[in-house]
Amino acid sequence: SRTRRSSSRMVAVEAACSHPEGVRLAQSLLEPDQPTIRRVVEDRGFRHVGDLRYMRRDWEPVPPASEDRPLPDGVTLHNWNEVDDQAFMRALERTYIDTLDCPTLCGMRRIEDVLESHRGAGVWRPELWWLIRDKGRPEGAVLINEFPDQGHAELVYLGLGPRLRGQGLSATV
Repeated sequence: SRTRRSSSRMVAVEAACSHPEGVRLAQSLLEPDQPTIRRVVEDRGFRHVGDLRYMRRDWEPVPPASEDRPLPDGVTLHNWNEVDDQAFMRALERTYIDTLDCPTLCGMRRIEDVLESHRGAGVWRPELWWLIRDKGRPEGAVLINEFPDQGHAELVYLGLGPRLRGQGLSATV
């Protein structure tokens, strides 16, 4: 019955939230058509921090960026194999400055944990992770992971720091 399912959800959410030792943040990702679950998690103190928009495209080769749209002076792309975790963490931190993407979450997790959570989504393939530098400084990231069981790849993160925003880089990279 509907009441029994709702009660089970409340018990599950309470159980998950009742053992906070060492836990700094609990997150919940809900589908739009789950108002009952949303009420349950909100009743337990969760607050809405943002909406996700899922987009898709059929996989086919993308033509290379046009030669008439080169990267801005000083902007370079580096595959993960050419850099290290520290550079990616610095880039992620830069992308969070004045972000409009769930700003209430900024600073709630250690940057090492953020990097590991991105790496843990699907199958991490370093050749699909790109660091964007501006005059040598890590300033952005494009992170794509594979989900082979589902037959797709997912853009798990795309972000630019303040110095590179508004320059049309998405049309170039």
